[in-house]
Amino acid sequence: ITDIFAGYGAVFVSLLETATNKSTLWRSADFAMAFTKFDLLEGDFVEIWNIDNQNIPVLMGRYDIKNMPTGVFNVNCGRFQVNFVSDNWRQGTGFKLEYYAILGVNEN
Repeated sequence: ITDIFAGYGAVFVSLLETATNKSTLWRSADFAMAFTKFDLLEGDFVEIWNIDNQNIPVLMGRYDIKNMPTGVFNVNCGRFQVNFVSDNWRQGTGFKLEYYAILGVNEN
């Protein structure tokens, strides 16, 4: 598990170079994100979870070849987790998820 604080970055998973199942954790304010690459095959999927309350995680999105991600979307939480699951049978080239923290401004 990797912790990343306020800012921006990208997650890149190449199915040929990584373990079958991965999970990564981020902390910040709300997030805007987009998949800039998504090449998975049948049996592989990516989930994005709101884990503000780790006792009750909330699934924000599940993406696979039948539910492809499109455009920029917001994850309205302070902490999210990305889970990648593969059946380890046939493999695409992976995915790239870019994310940006949305930080508020205190007017006081």
